[in-house]
Amino acid sequence: MNIEYENNQYFVNISLKNNQDKIGWISGTSLVTVEEDDIHLTGAGIDEKVEPGETIYLQLFSLEVDESITDPPLTLSYTVFPSGKTYSVEI
Repeated sequence: MNIEYENNQYFVNISLKNNQDKIGWISGTSLVTVEEDDIHLTGAGIDEKVEPGETIYLQLFSLEVDESITDPPLTLSYTVFPSGKTYSVEI
């Protein structure tokens, strides 16, 4: 996982492995700051199907944000489908 802040945007590169025995995909991806600001992320790989056992590489980005909040912790939050479960990873 890699996070950069440039030109008033966050850029996040991550890889996620589908450990389930069925096809899945992720959506609803965001960064959550210490102040609980929710910064929506979009980009290549969102909503693409991921076969069981495969790893997907995502290049995500935010819309413009007012200021850089790069101090930890940041939390990456995402929802997986078809289960609809939401997961969070503290960075």
